Amino acid sequence: REGIYTIQVEVTGTHTGSFILRYALLPTASENGLTLTVNGEPTPAVSVYGETVSGVIQVTSNGKPLEKDVEYTLAYSYQPFTGTGAVPAGTPYDAEEVFGDIPAAGLYVVTATAVDDSGYTGSGTFVFLVQQKRLEDSMIGKLGEETYTGLPITPVPVVTYTGDSAENLLLAGDYTVSYQDNRNAGTARLTVTASTGSNNFTG
Repeated sequence: REGIYTIQVEVTGTHTGSFILRYALLPTASENGLTLTVNGEPTPAVSVYGETVSGVIQVTSNGKPLEKDVEYTLAYSYQPFTGTGAVPAGTPYDAEEVFGDIPAAGLYVVTATAVDDSGYTGSGTFVFLVQQKRLEDSMIGKLGEETYTGLPITPVPVVTYTGDSAENLLLAGDYTVSYQDNRNAGTARLTVTASTGSNNFTG
């Protein structure tokens, strides 16, 4: 069935380690009487976390635009890639409330249902998939030079999901930091890795 699934791979033998794969199975487009589009485009709308999403849905029946709450109602469900925050199917849908800011990564399914005695029947769905954003070197703020102390040097990086704004800082729970060759004089390595519990980031 549609949803977001996780596969954990354990490597054994000559090599060891593990990694996690997450993927989404999108529901098939449903046009049981009603057709849903966003900016004239059909389902699905695929984006990446950090991008704005237009959640304003147009509903038509045989090409005729319908009036919300008079001829149809909208409800939605939301499933994150990981963690809590899922929204059950049938929750009233408001585009500004759901997508007004930067929406969380995950699968959003919006359903339009014809209002009784409106002259229309049936339903239809529209799918939004907001993919996790992959961490990149450009997202880590520039680090200054450090002075040898005989102890491990562990500078705290500034990590942003656009790479250019302090307003877009990643939360501490979204990533971990590891260090290599950071005790003696020379070039050290700092690695930022998305936490397994991060819903919005990967890599």
